[in-house]
Amino acid sequence: MPESTPTWYDQPPYSETTDQSGTVVTRSVQVPWDEAHEFAKYMLGDVEDEGVSLLKRTLPRKHPKKSWLFASEVRLKNGVGAFKEDDDGLIYFYDTNTGSETGGFAQFEITYRPRPYTVTDNAKTELDRWVIREATLNLEALSIPGNGFCWKKDLPNKVSRIVENLSIQRAVIARQYHWVWVPDKRVQNALDNVFPKVIGKVNREKFDGKFEPGTLLAIAPQIGRLEHTPGGTPVRTCVLTFLQRVDYGWNHFFRRNSGFEEVTGAPAKGDPKGKPTTPPFDSADFMDIFKFTGVNV
Repeated sequence: MPESTPTWYDQPPYSETTDQSGTVVTRSVQVPWDEAHEFAKYMLGDVEDEGVSLLKRTLPRKHPKKSWLFASEVRLKNGVGAFKEDDDGLIYFYDTNTGSETGGFAQFEITYRPRPYTVTDNAKTELDRWVIREATLNLEALSIPGNGFCWKKDLPNKVSRIVENLSIQRAVIARQYHWVWVPDKRVQNALDNVFPKVIGKVNREKFDGKFEPGTLLAIAPQIGRLEHTPGGTPVRTCVLTFLQRVDYGWNHFFRRNSGFEEVTGAPAKGDPKGKPTTPPFDSADFMDIFKFTGVNV
């Protein structure tokens, strides 16, 4: 990660575009050529894998006047000065007046946009940053015994509990957490050691500050293609999907005359204390997904 602040000079053109989706700013700057290769990393931020327990992020640079906009794209437009080839055949620019090899400049175009996730280096877990939250609403068809119901038109004189099997539609929300810029070796570690302990289970504790225990069901994550940050770190995006039952938890089933009740595993035969065993959907700590990296706070 950059250890010093690059030097740059603003120059025209500068533009702002605002519509109903927000504001995008394009800013032009000139940077000494010998600092050009580090400039994109400085502006866009980076992530480094530091040991077993630490994930270190460098934040993208904010717009100097609009703090909700962050550098999201850096484009090298031109080199300024005479140029030569280095030992690898790549050109570099130098000062035509003095001949100094560090006297050339690079012209960059920086684009600032809002980020769809929280940008911070002050986080208790990775769930607090670099995570995009999305949700879609679906319906689940659940068949329940008809003998727990009667036809309303038969009330109050004639009561029949013999009703055809019913297919009740219940709301299920698919909540997706797009976890951005996760170092690849941490993703591989999660695939081997973390995700298998969570997939197919419900949340044991309250999750993300609002989802009550037992209401979220974890399904298999989707792992994005291998990419690299401006600093060269191999990273992936993990899309984590949780299905949420809005009205009852996943271990709630229909019981005649009392409605939906929670189900658990029956005590083992001969257990004098009657301790319940594993319910239909076992539980796990979903925060293990976001804790395995650690954070720098």
